[in-house]
Amino acid sequence: MVGRYVPGTIVLATVSFDEQEEAKRRPVVLIGDPAYWRRDRAALVCPVTSVGPRPGDVEIDWQTAGLSRPSFVRPRPRTLGKSRVHWELGALTPRDLGALCDALRVTLGLDTGKGHPIRTF
Repeated sequence: MVGRYVPGTIVLATVSFDEQEEAKRRPVVLIGDPAYWRRDRAALVCPVTSVGPRPGDVEIDWQTAGLSRPSFVRPRPRTLGKSRVHWELGALTPRDLGALCDALRVTLGLDTGKGHPIRTF
């Protein structure tokens, strides 16, 4: 089911973002290369929340995205089994997807702004 989507698609999925939290149906944004989704049994996702924002969260055009309330995407990628994806809710606008990509670069340390693509530890 995940293979037909494109990055930025918002889907309803059964997720547990905290190991102690009971799994619930929540919106997530699909990210990454769709070829990865088809090859593996997992999709790369970022959680969508109406709680926040926290530093680094991306505010999105929630109505255009098909959501019922003001929402934010947390740029904290996770893998999610494809069987946990239930149905499509909508999609990020190109502007919001670009903002999420920028936030992911910061979260993952892929853009320091100094010409070095990856930070050293």
